Amino acid sequence: MHRTPHLVAWDIACPRRLARVGRAAKGWKTAGQLSVAECQLTAAERQALSARLADLVDPGEDRLHLFRLDPRLGCRLFGVAQSQGARPFLVT
Repeated sequence: MHRTPHLVAWDIACPRRLARVGRAAKGWKTAGQLSVAECQLTAAERQALSARLADLVDPGEDRLHLFRLDPRLGCRLFGVAQSQGARPFLVT
């Protein structure tokens, strides 16, 4: 099971949909901000997350991006940022 880094970013017009997208992304993210999530996903997890998020957004009003990042490229961190990529994590 190979995980690759992904970035999910969203701009949701409706507060109710915004909360739903945030909750859905929270279950997958290892780091992030309010409307951006860094996730370590397998191919199957990426498909599941993509399908879940697609069900939650209104294509006429909302924007959502799911980017697969190249794991060979290093991160540039600034301030108090810490890389979460190689660290194991536990979801309870």
